[in-house]
Amino acid sequence: LKSDCQNETLALLGQNCAQLRHLDISCSASVTETGTSWLLLCRHLETIILFQTSETVAGYAKLMQGLPRLSNIGRCDVFGEVMEFINKARTQPAALQIRHLHTRDMTFHQLNITVKLCPFIEHVNLYVDEDFGHLLSPLSKLQKLRELQLLACNFYSDQVDKLISEKGSQLQVLHLEHVDELDMAALKLIAQTCTNLEKLVFINCDFVENFGSNLSNKIDPATTFKNLTTLVCVSECAPNVIEFLLIHAKNLKNVQFGSTAWFNDQIVSSVLAR
Repeated sequence: LKSDCQNETLALLGQNCAQLRHLDISCSASVTETGTSWLLLCRHLETIILFQTSETVAGYAKLMQGLPRLSNIGRCDVFGEVMEFINKARTQPAALQIRHLHTRDMTFHQLNITVKLCPFIEHVNLYVDEDFGHLLSPLSKLQKLRELQLLACNFYSDQVDKLISEKGSQLQVLHLEHVDELDMAALKLIAQTCTNLEKLVFINCDFVENFGSNLSNKIDPATTFKNLTTLVCVSECAPNVIEFLLIHAKNLKNVQFGSTAWFNDQIVSSVLAR
């Protein structure tokens, strides 16, 4: 019901669709807490996509606490405020079943509360801009983290390297977008730490030009990226970056390079020769 949903529609759904599991009412600006409260009657709901509706912080809190199977609310830029609301309203709030976190403008304090209230989070999509270097540290407490997508941050000064060092072995998907300070040491850390990675994505990242020519020989290609099947690199990067990624990911099935990546016949020949 994207773009077209009304509060009256949600009233009908709540009263007649008790088995509903997935609902997308994003971009429906007229939807408010008055309408979404009816969804508390749909006890089997697992996913409600509410992005760009007029849902309130209190409304989000009601749904998260009132629907026992709710695991995904889509992108929610007030997620941190919702966590603070729940944390203040209840003395000992029970763990929520949320598995997906997609938000921006979250503070360190809010992320700490989020990890406490939502310990089962598996998928994180976080906009990190204007951080002071320690925002990401609470994510290291997530024992079920499988997919990490970070936007607008620095690999070292925002301690992405530390997070990957601690949680890399759990990750199946690593998506870095507008991430700066990437160098060969960063790629080497990802290769050695993220041993179960299945998908690796670089979108508009900044690769600094301090790549050595022989670093690829310092890690064991037999144990590196052995599960990686999808590689996306839509970023301007030097040929040895591409060579490093391709040489150490022998089981790739899907590869995508952007027009700014220096990918040519010479790189292909060099990779195949290895």
